[in-house]
Amino acid sequence: MKLTITEKSDLQKLKVIVSQNAKGFVAAGNALAEIQERKLYREESLTFELFCFKQWGWKKSQVYRLIESAATVKTSPIGDKIKTESQARELAKVPPAKHAEVMKAASSKGTPTAKSIAAAAASKPEIILDQVGTPVTKAAMVFWNRREEIQTLLTQVTHIKSAVKRAQDNKDLLFAEVNFSSTLAYLDNVHGLIKRALPYAVCPTCQGKLVERCTLCGGRGVVSSILYQRVDEGSKKGAGKK
Repeated sequence: MKLTITEKSDLQKLKVIVSQNAKGFVAAGNALAEIQERKLYREESLTFELFCFKQWGWKKSQVYRLIESAATVKTSPIGDKIKTESQARELAKVPPAKHAEVMKAASSKGTPTAKSIAAAAASKPEIILDQVGTPVTKAAMVFWNRREEIQTLLTQVTHIKSAVKRAQDNKDLLFAEVNFSSTLAYLDNVHGLIKRALPYAVCPTCQGKLVERCTLCGGRGVVSSILYQRVDEGSKKGAGKK
């Protein structure tokens, strides 16, 4: 899908930001997140991960570390005290409400480092957070821990789509009877349908307690990003106070 003139201009600016601020990590992570969210990579690559590898030679893990680290600085109550990506990466494993406490403990013997932050965090009970920073309940963990199953399926669908796209680009006669537009659209739809099974956040309605009759999550205690985005902000905030 072609980019608009504005999107092309924005993409070039974001590329420069990423290239110039890779070591600064916050600006780079925010720029990468915007490229992904707006799908500004779509004219150059089939996937965001492939775009980053072609552009900067970065693997998927490195790209998402930058995005996650920048997001941690943005949402942390002590974001101004986080100076390195490695510090942010360790703090991301701790609920934001505990950031100040962990950082204080890590600073007890001098300038905090990623190692001292990790040690301070390890002294606290391990808490697994969902994608919006909410602790995953023990009851919902059984479904949260199966995220990899769904991610594997999504990756397989992406690989199939890539193969079909290559056949289209190469005008492969083996696919002479295949309607590429319909097939690619169908695969996009399949990807979207399967993504609804990927746990993204603790259910705002039942609070991850696996209530059998929960009308939102159906008793899983977790919901997909698609379903989570449909919940009004008032309900999310109300759920957090319960």
